[in-house]
Amino acid sequence: MIRLIMYFVWMFCSGLIAQNTLETDLQKALNMWEENKISEAVKLLEAIVVSEHQDWLPSYYLGVIHVTEAFKNSQNKLLMENHLKNAEKASDLAFKLAPNEVEVMVIKAMVLTAWVVYDPMVNGQSLSPEIIAWYGKAEKLEPNNPRVYFKRAQFELGSAKFLGMSTKPMCEQIQKSIQLFDNFKPKSNIHPNWGKLEALEFIAANCK
Repeated sequence: MIRLIMYFVWMFCSGLIAQNTLETDLQKALNMWEENKISEAVKLLEAIVVSEHQDWLPSYYLGVIHVTEAFKNSQNKLLMENHLKNAEKASDLAFKLAPNEVEVMVIKAMVLTAWVVYDPMVNGQSLSPEIIAWYGKAEKLEPNNPRVYFKRAQFELGSAKFLGMSTKPMCEQIQKSIQLFDNFKPKSNIHPNWGKLEALEFIAANCK
């Protein structure tokens, strides 16, 4: 009996140590990214993906970095394509590990959106329905997730501008996302909690 109790105590403590290590490593990688040390952050995350092969968060954040950098480098098609292929690979792995995780669905939609930006004439019509489908599924699972509303409205606003349509409905959805950000509580210190600042900056620049 004592051996059984000690076994469960050991398992519990091992789990806590592993979680603390993951949290520390992920935070270090994200700090590197914030400091614009892109390659260092990517390398660290790639290592974490290998060591924490059952956890979806490392591959998720790897996808976040790559898709964000793809958008930033939209004028450099070669660099954008490279980031997009890596983002696609990372988001596919995250989805394989957590197929019902809303945050992963958001990244999948963002990667597709970036492919539309990469070549709107070729990819716009073919990928748009899939993008909307990802956000629709995500909203059904987590109707109060702010990133779902913000990123979908951001995509739809870009499409509306391209087609010469009113952007007012999308601006209203982004405003709603900002309110949801105020009440959103991540599942842990290392779960996704980003987007509010970006939403505020985006609405200030695009919804006057």
